[in-house]
Amino acid sequence: MPDFDDNSDIKSPTIGRLAYFGWWIVANILVALYFYARQTDHQSLCIAAILGSVIIRIIATILRLNDTGLSMWFVVAEFIPGANVVIEVALMFRPGLRDGEVSSASPITSLFDAPEFDEAREHRRVVMMYSAAGVLFTLFVGWWLVAGHPVDWPWQWNNHLRGRMTVNAFFTDLEKNDLTAAYGVWIHDKNWQQHPDKHAGYTFDRFEKDWSPASPDNDYGQIHSHRIAAARMIGNVLQTGTFINERKSKAINLDYDPKDHTLSYSPEDVQFLEGPGGIS
Repeated sequence: MPDFDDNSDIKSPTIGRLAYFGWWIVANILVALYFYARQTDHQSLCIAAILGSVIIRIIATILRLNDTGLSMWFVVAEFIPGANVVIEVALMFRPGLRDGEVSSASPITSLFDAPEFDEAREHRRVVMMYSAAGVLFTLFVGWWLVAGHPVDWPWQWNNHLRGRMTVNAFFTDLEKNDLTAAYGVWIHDKNWQQHPDKHAGYTFDRFEKDWSPASPDNDYGQIHSHRIAAARMIGNVLQTGTFINERKSKAINLDYDPKDHTLSYSPEDVQFLEGPGGIS
């Protein structure tokens, strides 16, 4: 929480750069929790996480603007994608009253005003800058690794992450021979038994014939293990190629729709190619 000590230079609630950076980390942890809640269908947690993140960002930005003397109009940037990142990073490095680098007698009036040069303070600023850059880089690389290290644009990484989670959940249920749960993952409706007519396009009976180990229409047999070997965005869907039962060929090609989170069979003309070099 902000420290509201008696300070003749501080006329309203403020926070310093380190405190602002700490609250920024908390807000981004809540964003990560929001994506996790979306995947696990915890709607209340999803709403709480995103609201908490927004509230923390806005309050922390207002307090930091108070500290730096910048115009409160910069709060508007929090509601503009891209601009919010710029203002948040700028506020991490701008000197202010709480940091002891400016006084109320000579407040900063723009992002481009700077106090008199101080070597020790400049050194601290450089350390903070590299520390923040290191944290951002770690989060960026961690996000890429968790998403399955896709060869794709960063704004597609969440689709890779959610698609892989859905495909993994589907095959895990098949390995348990829990066709009811697997069908719920396929159509993204774990309560499908309460309204089976809603999914007449691909009924559970048809699904059971395609995936049941005892069905003569099942080309895969009993599934004991799986490995997602490849994934790529094709149009608006994520195409995945999955090897089952330690196989190294004949991957199962499934599409994940990021909009409705359902699975479907990949069209034959866009399936992954397999060869001596692997799947591509």
